[in-house]
Amino acid sequence: MTRANVSGRDGASAMIALHAMHLRQVQNVLVDGGYSGVNFQLDVASNLNATVQVAKRNELHRFEVMPQRWVVERSFSW
Repeated sequence: MTRANVSGRDGASAMIALHAMHLRQVQNVLVDGGYSGVNFQLDVASNLNATVQVAKRNELHRFEVMPQRWVVERSFSW
């Protein structure tokens, strides 16, 4: 959790930098469109040596099942 004036992307970058030692086995970081951007990808690459995979919603605004389930969101929703 971050303060209201801190974006989720900035909070995630800070968390990754602080805990990179414990995240050494991470190879791919799955995120939604709010985390797209070169700076976030560079933070992930430099701290974790991992790639960022952005799951984007369909442009036509039809209902469609997303290709990945967000494990973090799932754990908070239960």
